[in-house]
Amino acid sequence: MTESTGWFLEIDRVKRPDKVPAKSLLIAKVAPGSPAAALDLAPGDLFVSIDGTAALDAVLPDMLIGSDTATYVFIRQSDNTQVTIKTPALPMGMRTRATPDDVVQSYKSKPLHDFEGIQQLWDDEDYTRIRQICKNATSTGVMGKIGLSKSKNPLAEVLVAICDLEEGKGKEPIEKIIAFDKTHGDRVRSDIAGVVTYYVARQHKAMGRQSKYDNLMHWVMESPYNQQFKRLRAEADAQNVYYRGNSPHLGTTFDRWGNAEFLEGGTGKAFVPDILKQAQPGRVTPFCLMLTYRGNGPYNDALKAYHAMYPFIKDQIVPLIVLTTIREKDADHPEYFAAEEALITAEIPITILFDINSFWRDRVLAGAPENIVTDDKLQILWHDDLNDDYAYWEMLSHVPES
Repeated sequence: MTESTGWFLEIDRVKRPDKVPAKSLLIAKVAPGSPAAALDLAPGDLFVSIDGTAALDAVLPDMLIGSDTATYVFIRQSDNTQVTIKTPALPMGMRTRATPDDVVQSYKSKPLHDFEGIQQLWDDEDYTRIRQICKNATSTGVMGKIGLSKSKNPLAEVLVAICDLEEGKGKEPIEKIIAFDKTHGDRVRSDIAGVVTYYVARQHKAMGRQSKYDNLMHWVMESPYNQQFKRLRAEADAQNVYYRGNSPHLGTTFDRWGNAEFLEGGTGKAFVPDILKQAQPGRVTPFCLMLTYRGNGPYNDALKAYHAMYPFIKDQIVPLIVLTTIREKDADHPEYFAAEEALITAEIPITILFDINSFWRDRVLAGAPENIVTDDKLQILWHDDLNDDYAYWEMLSHVPES
């Protein structure tokens, strides 16, 4: 993909400040062919602010949808510059995460079982900050709800044991990890389960129980959440653990339909094949599959991403087609449909179809929404999330040149 001449309205570069501005976000990924890539941003650079709001406090894509322009500030490590750009409310195509110090700060007001920030520190082998978080942890949230002692926090204790094990400290930390798994593993619904199971699996391998190791690591790696962490991927890949890294539907043809009925959007009562005739070489059709649901929070977020992206990629895609097997909206949750209604109000093209007989209903899917993207011959070239602008730019980078 080549850079659009309309991407950047103004670009200003100055020497970076000596101190990183508070509430900046670390850039973790940059999508190929995206505006962020065109700016030579890279993992490890910093997203400082948008329209004067600190990056950590900014709510994207809400700010982009509500504005005609957006001014971003970045710190680029490669040349030690602070880059300020003005854009036409352009989604940049990057994924970010909190800085390590902001992760520590966040746990002063949230419980340990909200684990993503801690797991990122674990992935970076930052045991000093994990210990700092655990030092003042209290037994609240999920541990309190299941009636455990308030004098100790088992989540904090097992995290300290993990730090001890990795740093060669303490007495028998692996036994503490295994004991936590036996006592709390089935009751604590937290993402910490993946990390704890990783250590339990490695202990089985050390004891010569290879099949037990394989089964546990397979369970860990079947979670898309765990697949995003480099240490877990490296362990699984080095030990040839099987997990579904790609959809089995890639390369197949999406061409079986029931009697689809228009619910919202579209251009009248046209048939689905008429919509798909808009597809041409180099132009793809994104589908949002909402099977067994008519809407939910992730669906609303996915449509926000589409709303923010569409003006900049409308020449490369057929407008989004939502396929649902539930005709009625959930009257108890109007917030699920706020983004859908905003699209229709803004006249951003979208077609929402009801198809009770969709053949996808019988497939094993991870959840709802799910996204597939087809080429002009309805061959599936993408089956993954399209819930943020990074995913859209990455997906488009996989489209063959026309």
